[in-house]
Amino acid sequence: MTVITDLSPSLCCAIAGLLFVVTITVLALLLCKHSVTGQWKTCLTDFLLVLILLTILSYITAAADTGIIRYPVPIPLSVFFAILSLVLLYVADGFRKTYRTGRETLFPRSISQALNYLPLGICFADYLGNIVLINYEMTDLFTPLIGSCPQTLTDIWGILKHPDGDTGVRQLTDSSELYKFPDGTVRQFHTSRLENSELSGYTRIIVQDVTEIYETNQLLLSENQKIAEANSELSLMYDRLAERIREQETLNLKMKIHNDIGASLLTISQIMDKSSFENIDSQLRQLRNAVSFFSDRPPTHQSDWNSVCRMAKKLDIQCVLDGFLPDDISLCSLIADAVGECVTNCAKHARGTHVFVHVREHEKICTVTITNDGILPQNDIVEGGGLSTLRKKIEQSSGEMAICTRPEFVLTLTLYSTSETTDKT
Repeated sequence: MTVITDLSPSLCCAIAGLLFVVTITVLALLLCKHSVTGQWKTCLTDFLLVLILLTILSYITAAADTGIIRYPVPIPLSVFFAILSLVLLYVADGFRKTYRTGRETLFPRSISQALNYLPLGICFADYLGNIVLINYEMTDLFTPLIGSCPQTLTDIWGILKHPDGDTGVRQLTDSSELYKFPDGTVRQFHTSRLENSELSGYTRIIVQDVTEIYETNQLLLSENQKIAEANSELSLMYDRLAERIREQETLNLKMKIHNDIGASLLTISQIMDKSSFENIDSQLRQLRNAVSFFSDRPPTHQSDWNSVCRMAKKLDIQCVLDGFLPDDISLCSLIADAVGECVTNCAKHARGTHVFVHVREHEKICTVTITNDGILPQNDIVEGGGLSTLRKKIEQSSGEMAICTRPEFVLTLTLYSTSETTDKT
């Protein structure tokens, strides 16, 4: 059986080289275990194995140099290689177990490494204000500002409590603890004292990069301001448009009264001058109709569906009729008056684009409901001049009018047909 003592110095040197490589792998395993667990006691076996291999290596190296074997026990070459194979298997299994342990087990060093690679800054300080743990993000944030890694909370608070100085840190708000740093980033600071019994008295500071959120929020605030201004201008425009339509209707009424009275008086004057009473009844009736506009009971203005639709179109509102208008022309006029008032209010208050008119007639009783697609009323509707006038006209015709504001605006008319009929308007 061949033993190491029988080998030549050159073969001993080759074996020593092989043994040196195996010793390096065991040493690498030792360092790997310590880096993962952070505990030397888990590396004791590897440390002893390294010492044994180094001792054998020194003996073989001396034999290769001098040719003299200093250990009395001859080791068979096959046993020697078997031992080296077992050591290599042990190293391979050790690396596998160390890798699995590093992924499945938490050690104090694991927590420190995890905190170091967090995308946000974090540090912990004891009750004296001395920083006991700080990660890379926090270090990189404050080192350029104070010239070194922060050691106490005073180093950090000195930058935050006195912004706008030479450091270039600018405080954005007082409540949300937002600070803008010289690199253009916006950071939000959260400072809290730990209440856990084991960590009582410790302070935690978390710094989060909220640059994108802050800029997006500022953009939204700017856009909301522009939208509010546009809505204000639209509201003013609708108010002016509705007022202008009212002024135009008033002007048309004044012109009609003026023309009717003027024409009637001129005709009557000519008749009296000529002592002719031809057409005197029609002229007096026209004059009485014009003068009645100034009395307590003005003449009924006969509105029609087409004129209301034309007026609504000027306000960019569409009247949608569901059903059929009644044959009674007086009822059609009342419905048109109600729709016209609802169109005006829809443009002025509800900002809608459609007015829906539902007409149902049964045994001379006509029920009309009017709604719109505009903004829902926030409060109960107080009848103003238009609705009050409409209610008087409805009640003078023995009809009924009701207003509902929940869940949406609904104007309901109950009208009773008379004997007077004509073609549908």
